[in-house]
Formats: sequence, structure tokens, C-alpha cells
Amino acid sequence: MKNYEEISDEELKSLTTAIKKRYGIDFTNYELRSLKRGFGRLISRNNLDSLLSLWGLILKDREFFMSCIDELTVNLTELFRNNDIWQTLKEEVKERYGKSTSLKYWHAGCSTG
Repeated sequence: MKNYEEISDEELKSLTTAIKKRYGIDFTNYELRSLKRGFGRLISRNNLDSLLSLWGLILKDREFFMSCIDELTVNLTELFRNNDIWQTLKEEVKERYGKSTSLKYWHAGCSTG
């Protein structure tokens, strides 16, 4: 597989569902392009020829899969890295509390940054 874009959305959904059932790790809500790039890198770095080959290896070898987690997860520790979510939140808060003079909020830290 030369390009991560060759991975279809359906293949990705099936694989992430299988991973969730097998290992209890949920990638089903990850951004598709990012996850496809991660699986594409794993295919390339392990000299595999297809997503199906990677799939078989992931599901039969827990140790291999656990060693791949960093390749699949987002390791950026920046609060505002996903601008779309913050824009949506801003719009919803403005709509609901637009006339308020102040808001108090709490953000639970969930990373190293």
C-alpha cells in the first residue's frame, strides 16, 4: 500500500470496530484522515502489502498492537489543536449565554501540556 488514502472509510470502520471488540481500545471517533495516515505508516514500516495484512497481525498479536498505539494516537498536547470543536463550542455558548457578562468554566487537564 503506497498511500493511506487507499484505505476506505468502510475498511477503517471495520478495523477500528474489531480493535474495540478485541482490545477495548476505541478509535471509532478519531479523525479519519489522521487514523488512515497512522495505519498507512504501520503498513509501510512493517513492510506489509495491505491493510488486511496489518489487520491480521493486529488481531492475532496483542504485543504488536500495543507497540503500535503511539503511531495511531494523537501525541500533540495543545489545548486548541482542533479548531472546529472550539468554534462549535463558541457558537453554542454564544447562542445560549450571549447576553451574560461573565462565564465561569473549568477545563480538566487530560494531557502532559
